[in-house]
Amino acid sequence: MFRMDPFVPGAKTAPDSNIGNTIGTLFGYAGWAVAVIACFALLGCAVMAWSQHRQGQSNEGVAKAGWVVGGVMAVGMIVGVVGTISGT
Repeated sequence: MFRMDPFVPGAKTAPDSNIGNTIGTLFGYAGWAVAVIACFALLGCAVMAWSQHRQGQSNEGVAKAGWVVGGVMAVGMIVGVVGTISGT
């Protein structure tokens, strides 16, 4: 077994755990990926709304923009909660 006294000559110490840093890094990348995807999704909703407006149809693209914003908020809350629990 590992002895936790680093002052004893020849004693082995427990290896460092970098799982917190790894989780934080992964969630950081996931957050940026979600932000980029959300920007493209909002642009797509704007193009749909513009196209439907020009054709005289109802603006379903505006309603879909609300779903995009809601999804981004949900993912942001999940990332925040998991990041707080993991200690990053």
